[in-house]
Amino acid sequence: MANYTATDLVEMGSLPPSALEACAKCAVERRNVLVTGIAGSGKTTLLRALAGLLPKVEPVLVLDDGEGLDLAGPSRERVSLSRGDTADSPRQAVARSIRAGPRRLVIGNVCPPEAGEILRALVSGRHDGSLLATSAGSAEKALRQLATWSLGDGFSWDQACRGISAGIHLVVGVAREPDGFHRVAEVAHVAPAGDGWKLRPA
Repeated sequence: MANYTATDLVEMGSLPPSALEACAKCAVERRNVLVTGIAGSGKTTLLRALAGLLPKVEPVLVLDDGEGLDLAGPSRERVSLSRGDTADSPRQAVARSIRAGPRRLVIGNVCPPEAGEILRALVSGRHDGSLLATSAGSAEKALRQLATWSLGDGFSWDQACRGISAGIHLVVGVAREPDGFHRVAEVAHVAPAGDGWKLRPA
């Protein structure tokens, strides 16, 4: 898997300059970014590139269930989430890791077992400026999916929706085109709207 920087992706035409600007602003302002797309769309490549925008001296906790987010650096700690039949579930590993101290998170693949724990982390204010990815076909589907997954972890629907609108600030959707080229197809700001959220194109 190629280790592209965000600038590389712009030069290749995969990442519009305006999208990079929006993501870089989130990194500086410590706002949380969700990358989404279906399997094979290039989520991990983009997430790894965006992680390169995070300050090198700040502590970052990397949570992933694969090898795609092996981010190097003295301030980067990596925790592998095993989805096999193990005593230490992904939810337990996430809960233990994020409670160890405030720091930015880079989460490679948010799934149902740990979604509620991650949402709590994002709204706590202790992990501002985080990056995460999940599989979904659009920004709206990704947010609804995260809200739905959180229902199994003590959230009501209204609480989950309010958590989404408070804890996620920008969604970047990637897609694989018929010719195999990976491209950012959607960039949207997330804003509170009643007991839910609204998406505003960036």
